[in-house]
Amino acid sequence: MSEDDKYSIKKLCSSCTHQQCCTGFDAPIVFPEDRARLEQNDKATSEYLEDVIIVGTKLEQIRKKPTGECVFWNNKCEIYDYRPFDCRIFPFDIDYIDGEFYWIVYSCNKDSDWHWAEEHLRHLEQDPMWQGRKEYLMIFNEAPYSYPEKVPYTVLRKVNFQ
Repeated sequence: MSEDDKYSIKKLCSSCTHQQCCTGFDAPIVFPEDRARLEQNDKATSEYLEDVIIVGTKLEQIRKKPTGECVFWNNKCEIYDYRPFDCRIFPFDIDYIDGEFYWIVYSCNKDSDWHWAEEHLRHLEQDPMWQGRKEYLMIFNEAPYSYPEKVPYTVLRKVNFQ
């Protein structure tokens, strides 16, 4: 294993003992671009998606099974190649801290070396699906979250909206 692989997201997730990305968090939001991709694959029906109102704004989210797992989780993600942007950024997330948006990362290993994350964050910020997210971030800033209590996170850096 190369030094870079040691700190990669693939290594981080494959060694995770929490397995909460598809079970322990709020359901992923499905933005219009995400919905279009799900529609192309016949996965945008009420069987898979439900409406949610967040601070007065109607959005959609992925349904969860009674067990708390994502409806697309069956020992692996059934929609991995066209999963919503909210899923694609995990274990990273964006938090509003002291009037600024910051990238954070969820990790059961708070002492991880996150040097590899900068390239990944730049890639996410250049993704065409990133466009238009800032308007939604202000909505989520006001929304109550239910982060898993046992999954710590690390603040990485301010979000670049350029």
